[in-house]
Amino acid sequence: MEQRLYLAGDTTDHVVLVDPDGTILGTAMLSRWGEQLFHLDVIGVRVSECGKGFGSILLGTLVRIPWEYCRKVYESASLNQEKPTQDNPLEQRKCIISTVARGTAQAFYRQHGFEACTFGDLPELYLGQCATCTDKGFCDPVAMIRR
Repeated sequence: MEQRLYLAGDTTDHVVLVDPDGTILGTAMLSRWGEQLFHLDVIGVRVSECGKGFGSILLGTLVRIPWEYCRKVYESASLNQEKPTQDNPLEQRKCIISTVARGTAQAFYRQHGFEACTFGDLPELYLGQCATCTDKGFCDPVAMIRR
């Protein structure tokens, strides 16, 4: 039976991890809300590939250099047009990355430097994202942030 990996939003907004045959192993979508403020909208790994480290590869790369992988920038973000590079001091600044994790995924995010926070710490667009979700009871969502 084929395992599907569903992508939220426009696929061009996603960072995609593929194997040499072109099969999608995992995907993530990151939004930028300010100079050093990002939100991880979604991260997922194909069910048949879970536990093989692909989620850690995706998230580890995103938290190291989020500006390289951010596909969606909100107009409210006042951004410095200078792109960070290895020789550019902007890279040395700490980025803040927030996300909403399923309760069962907290340990995964903690391994990558995230900690639980309040939903009030998230960008405004995400404050109520779980309020009407039918999976909320099953998901047990936790707002998380990496400073």
